[in-house]
Amino acid sequence: MEEKKRGGKKKTEVETVEAEVVSEPEVKGVGGNGNLLPFSLRTEEEQRAIRSAGGKASVEARRRKKELREFTRDFLMQTANESLQKNMGVLGVEAEEMTNLAAMVVRMFSKAVNSGDLNAARTVIEWAGMAPMQEIRENEAIAKLSQVMQLTSGGAEEEETGAEDVVFYIPNNNRTVIKKDEE
Repeated sequence: MEEKKRGGKKKTEVETVEAEVVSEPEVKGVGGNGNLLPFSLRTEEEQRAIRSAGGKASVEARRRKKELREFTRDFLMQTANESLQKNMGVLGVEAEEMTNLAAMVVRMFSKAVNSGDLNAARTVIEWAGMAPMQEIRENEAIAKLSQVMQLTSGGAEEEETGAEDVVFYIPNNNRTVIKKDEE
């Protein structure tokens, strides 16, 4: 090593020795920059923390959605204001049925009748549960469900057709389905 003096200060020059650097294999992430690590490459502790945070966020989101549904239902069932009641009275809606929901139905009905709005007409028909395709789909789903119930109850042996049955769940939404033989 050699010492040099500059302006009264000592400076030592150090010889650098190049050493072979052994690094860990580069882990390439996903995403545009490659900076996102796949879940499988994270430690068990990191995975647990991520799952926990996701679970908490999911609970919070479900709570907010539930509150919104409850608020909306409560609002729709409230008594409509005077101007809405006046409009509904013209169409013959009973006083005890004059809710915000009834006002919305009356408005969509009026829009369909007065302006010929086909979307409004379809909406009213669907709300009433009278849409032809909707009824057909519901009846098909009921028929398919009854087939599945028979197969799972052991009442019938499964046919080997090579095709798998598909089961559709269609919520009832307080509609009644009338079968042809019940009419």
